[in-house]
Amino acid sequence: MRTRTRRPTLSPKARRRRDLAWSAVAAGAGFAASKGTKLLLDKSYQKARGKKPPRDPMARRTSWPAVIAWSIAGAVVVTLAQLAAQRGAACLFERATGHRPPRQ
Repeated sequence: MRTRTRRPTLSPKARRRRDLAWSAVAAGAGFAASKGTKLLLDKSYQKARGKKPPRDPMARRTSWPAVIAWSIAGAVVVTLAQLAAQRGAACLFERATGHRPPRQ
């Protein structure tokens, strides 16, 4: 039978610092992923369609199907990119600190 070694418990002050550090890392990773993905999506749309993506749903010359499809595609792709970036950041955080990131 294998015994598990326990990690040392953190003091309240160290726990707050760890929580703050993780919040900054997770927010930074999510922000960078969303900005990069939006830029990539815009460039892909322009290359494929030859025009800028529909941004303004109130514009009369923009059709509803185009705006809805672009919004759904953007939301799904950006959310998946944020998820991947934050999971990667969690792995790096755990490797650097020896502790799993706190639950938010």
